Amino acid sequence: MVGDFLRFLKSECLEWHRSFLAAIPGEIGCKVRNGLYGYHAERGCRVLRGVTIYFPERLKLGRNVGISPYSQFNAAGGIEIGDGTLIGPGCTFWSVNHRFQDVSVPIRLQGYDAQEIVVGRNCWIAARAIVLPGVHIGDGSVVAAGAVVNRTCEPGSILAGVPAKVIGSRHGIDDANREQAGRG
Repeated sequence: MVGDFLRFLKSECLEWHRSFLAAIPGEIGCKVRNGLYGYHAERGCRVLRGVTIYFPERLKLGRNVGISPYSQFNAAGGIEIGDGTLIGPGCTFWSVNHRFQDVSVPIRLQGYDAQEIVVGRNCWIAARAIVLPGVHIGDGSVVAAGAVVNRTCEPGSILAGVPAKVIGSRHGIDDANREQAGRG
């Protein structure tokens, strides 16, 4: 009975801690979150207000990462975000899935499968995109708003849709820009 109460109290304190840190506005809020939330953040990271992080000790943010309001991270399986990556508002990164194979056991009792998510350097994950367990997003990639990324992609990929598919390459954009500049 006392053990149950102590677990409950610890859980409640953790929720209050997350809520307090998520609510602090401005640059001071970014600095406080970087120092007290429990994730690893390199220099120049900006985690804006309203961001929720579960298992923050398993979240690693590179230099100059920007995370917009109302994004959620479940880092139980590990999440690593590369230098210079920008994450739009309301994005979800979920590194675990419920087990559900045994129909004789309620899903809530079957546990979880965890897989690391890795987002490369200089990526842009647009508003309300969802990144699922085991996904590795290559350096310089762009994920369109609302996309659901359930597969790994090569560097420079442009992804969109549900499920997300590669619809282009930033390498092609660079080539087209160079070609256009040469004609002028």
